[in-house]
Amino acid sequence: MRSLAILGLFVLASCGTNANGPSLAERPAEAIDPRLPVGSAEPDLGQLTIEAQLADIRARANSAISAYEALLLETFELVSVAGPPGSESWVTAQEAVSLLEVARAPLPIALGDLDQLITVPIGAEGWSSPADREAARRVMQALLMIDAQQASTIEEMSIRLAN
Repeated sequence: MRSLAILGLFVLASCGTNANGPSLAERPAEAIDPRLPVGSAEPDLGQLTIEAQLADIRARANSAISAYEALLLETFELVSVAGPPGSESWVTAQEAVSLLEVARAPLPIALGDLDQLITVPIGAEGWSSPADREAARRVMQALLMIDAQQASTIEEMSIRLAN
């Protein structure tokens, strides 16, 4: 009788489903023909190999810069006429500064992605191309300068509203 009860528990336990189990769908690596040659030729020393990634980072950063600049003048005006803390005009100015921060948020994210793009190849295999290093350095310098200026402007507005 006891063995029948244990058998019943095993049967009931096997009826459950495991929603966290691995997928049986084809993985991307399984779609690659294993007969194809592996690897590729090393790039030339002057060849830019991260051009597409840099273009994507620049596009996202430029979008954030445009969004920031579109809101900047109106935010300056609202901050300059803001009344004492807690007043309606002060709340409106605080909201405008918050929207300005949200508009510029993709820029620091793009900078983080650029930093990762720069540091991962160095740590893994070193730079494959001096052109990559120089192009990434130029983009990083330009975006860091814009990011610092935007952060400083928002900080000044926040200080103005705090007083």
